[in-house]
This record gives sequence, structure tokens and C-alpha cells, in this order.
Amino acid sequence: MLKRYWNVDPHHVLALLNQSSVAPNSLLTDRAMLRLFTSILSGPIDIDKMDYVFRDSLHAGVPYGRFFDQNRLLGSLCLNRSGDGLAITDKGRTAAELLVFARYVMFREVYWHHTVRCATSMFQRAFFWHVNNNENNEPRSVIAKTELEMIDYLRSSAKTAEAKRLWNGLFGPRRNLYKRVAQYSLTEQPELYRRLAGKPFDWLCRCADRLAERLGTQWPVLLDAPPVHREVEIDIDIYYPKEDRYVPFDVVSPVVRTLAREQFDDYVKQVRIFADAEDARSLHDVKATTRLLGEIADET
Repeated sequence: MLKRYWNVDPHHVLALLNQSSVAPNSLLTDRAMLRLFTSILSGPIDIDKMDYVFRDSLHAGVPYGRFFDQNRLLGSLCLNRSGDGLAITDKGRTAAELLVFARYVMFREVYWHHTVRCATSMFQRAFFWHVNNNENNEPRSVIAKTELEMIDYLRSSAKTAEAKRLWNGLFGPRRNLYKRVAQYSLTEQPELYRRLAGKPFDWLCRCADRLAERLGTQWPVLLDAPPVHREVEIDIDIYYPKEDRYVPFDVVSPVVRTLAREQFDDYVKQVRIFADAEDARSLHDVKATTRLLGEIADET
């Protein structure tokens, strides 16, 4: 489609996403220009965030992501001192703070809501099994399909009862999501949270499998935790034209300093255990489950 409709080399688009080298005839051979375009597409303040925060808020039926001044923010964009990224003039500071706060609330109330994370965990684990159990089927061939084709293919190609149950729970005639058994936050269970947050996905899967074995559940247990990489960083400067001065956003804004550096990743996100509804009803002793999870984390 890129070639057919816009006469664009797909490799140039990929270069924007991973800041790799591109063909010699491209305008993006200039590293500063490449970094600038990259920051416009994916940076602290970018076109993606300004679009999805508003759109997700609208379609989720919540007001939180619709009350930042997008026009003001767009009008305040400028280049940073080195010319290889975006900055914001001081007139756009409040609009940028509102966008940061909107993202914080959306993460808290929508993106990391336990139901959303449960469905995400079910998909991740089922897809993880699919990739590891289908030697001749690369993930690339799966994601190249349309949405309906992909869903039908994943459901029909599931090789185990466990994987089939997850796919059917997500995409079957009747949704059947796992249930939340326990959750752990940085403020309430800091030690256990730190031992599980930021761990690789395959490590979490091994812990979950051992937990299911110790608990004696009929179906696999899912362990959801904050990812390895921080998802929210606000590394952008505020420009004061009259003084020709650039100041880091978090230096002049307590909102950004507090929310972006701490609240997003460490206080909004939680570690959660999910189990099939049949198994969840039998797991009443949360303290015992917590103790077991701590032991397994030490062993894994």
C-alpha cells in the first residue's frame, strides 16, 4: 500500500521507527533529520499520543482523555536546541501538562484496568504458546493477516486444550475471561512488586506455570506484571523565546515530575494473578497464594 498509493519505500518508514540507516537517496540519511521525524512520530509529545488518547477516551466512554487543548499544544511545538527533536514553547506548557495528566488517568482507569489486563494477558499467553509450538509459522505470517483471518487462524491452529480455552474465552461465541485472584501494588506489597515488575515475559510464564502446579489448578494461571521497558517518559524541553532558553519539562512542572517519573509506571501498574473462573472460585486464601508466589519468584 505504501508503494502503490504514496510511492513511499517501506524501508524509509521502518527507519523512522527504529532510527536505522536508510537508502542513500533518502532525505533521511541526515541523522538529525531522522531523529526529528522519529520524535514527531514517537516521542514525548507526538501525533500518535494526541490521537489515541482522545480517541480511546471517546470509544471507552470516559471523559479523561478529551480535555487537553490540542490546538494550543500543536501551535506551541518548536525545535529543540540541537534541531533534532521537538520542544514546546512556554505558551504550550499547560496544554502539555494536561496531556500528561490525561495519559496518567487513562492508564489508571482504562489501559491498566484489571479487565483490560486480563484479556491482554490471555492473548499474550496464547500467542506465546502459538509461536513456540508452531516451528514453521513465523509471527510475521500471522500478523500479516486481517483481524478476522488472524483470529480464525489462531483459534483453529491451537494445539492444546489450554490454548483453545484462552482463544475461545477471548473470541468464542460467548466471552469467558479469566478472573482476578490477587493483585500487588508498589504501595501495599512493595517487596513482591519489585521482584516481579519489569521481568521478561518468558520468566513470568515459568513462574505462572509453577504457581499453577503448586496450587493444583485445572487450567494455567496467568501472571501479569509491568513490562521491562517504561512506557511513559516525558523527556522534552520547554522553550522561553524571550530569553532564548531551554529548560527540561520536569524541572519547571511538578505535574510532569510527579506523574511521568513515578505515578505512571510505579503506581498505576500492578502485578496481578488471573485464573480460569472455575479455578478462581477455589483460590480463596490470597495470603497463601502470595506466599507461594514469593517463593516461586525466588526459585525461578
